[in-house]
Amino acid sequence: MENITRPPTDVQKQGLLVRGKETADELIVVGSTNLRNVPKEKRVAMDSVELKVKVFELFDTNDRLQIDQVQTMLNQPRDPVKKVLESISDYHSQTRSYVLKSAYREFRPLQKQ
Repeated sequence: MENITRPPTDVQKQGLLVRGKETADELIVVGSTNLRNVPKEKRVAMDSVELKVKVFELFDTNDRLQIDQVQTMLNQPRDPVKKVLESISDYHSQTRSYVLKSAYREFRPLQKQ
């Protein structure tokens, strides 16, 4: 086997591929690949009434919503979103989605056609 005295132009360091650098002093670290140590951004729950209004607004544009969609769109924690969805909508296990209860559908604004 041949000894390599210097690193190749494609250097692997900490799981990152850095091209065009030949010495360790010139390495550019562009990020970390260890995502377990990166703290997640905490989602702060808004007031339940405000959350309910936002969910109603989402139902104005969508007939069916999944909990992950609502959570992502509103950037809210899962538990408060689930409580609001359970109170104002029915869960359909086949599609894993929530549909607005019929009592609330009557009061929805008319869609522009």
